[in-house]
Amino acid sequence: MDIQWFANQLNNSMRSLHISPTVLPIFLLNNTFLYIHSPGNCCVLGFHGATTSLNGNGRQQVNTYMFASYSDPGIFAKNPGDAISYIQDIHGLSHEVQEWLDDPFVNNVVNPWLTPTAPQYGCTAFLETGDPVVGFGFTVSLNGVDYHPEDEVHFSWFAREDPSRAEQGYYTYLNNFAGKAKGCS
Repeated sequence: MDIQWFANQLNNSMRSLHISPTVLPIFLLNNTFLYIHSPGNCCVLGFHGATTSLNGNGRQQVNTYMFASYSDPGIFAKNPGDAISYIQDIHGLSHEVQEWLDDPFVNNVVNPWLTPTAPQYGCTAFLETGDPVVGFGFTVSLNGVDYHPEDEVHFSWFAREDPSRAEQGYYTYLNNFAGKAKGCS
């Protein structure tokens, strides 16, 4: 689906349901992928955002929210060297939960960054801790079911700290990056 159309429907639904700003609505859909401008620019597996109510006479309350796709295994290719594709089940959801925790209003900016592992993002200054490591994940078993959360980038990667202040000097939870972010040229 077109991301702009979908985002409008999502916002209208939240407003019509009068969801309290003290609630974080999570819209989790099965195998629902979005595109930007044209279907050839696919696939957005999730996003988080903030919106205000329609009325409030200048004192609108702000709702934050997230959407993620719960995807079947085998839809997306695996990374070179991986036995499976980690982009399945909760991968997109774990990505959005972490990004929402770091930037619920989608207004935190950092030094512009670029990552070769996710060229689709180009040069960006948004604090998006999951975007640089899309497709990198691990397996967690719970009650006999395997889930595949995503790796996440630490503060030191964005801040270009050397060494990283994170545990063991890692730049990501799984240490997928040996060094700090690269700036844009």
